[in-house]
Amino acid sequence: MTKVQNYKAEVVFALKGEQIILPLEVPIGSRIEDVINKSGIKDIYPSEPLNSCAVGIWGKVRERNTVIEDGDRIELYRLLHSDPKDRRRSLALLGKSMSQKRALIDLD
Repeated sequence: MTKVQNYKAEVVFALKGEQIILPLEVPIGSRIEDVINKSGIKDIYPSEPLNSCAVGIWGKVRERNTVIEDGDRIELYRLLHSDPKDRRRSLALLGKSMSQKRALIDLD
């Protein structure tokens, strides 16, 4: 039986109307920051503040020094200009819904 040398992981980042998923293999013991650096995502989106954004694994915010496990999905969370819940409340007060909002407000 051979010993596993690498873990499979993916780095995910989304912008308005665009999402990128970068699958890669990393050495066992890699931290979130190591995986992000190896993915090359910072070169793909040089104008985005990826060094300071929150990160997580499978939808749960984690520290960048967290050691990953095989199959982890590393997510980079960009800052939102407004809270989606607040947007829905504001629209509800106007008698509008999220689907109607697109015609009224440019989303971030």
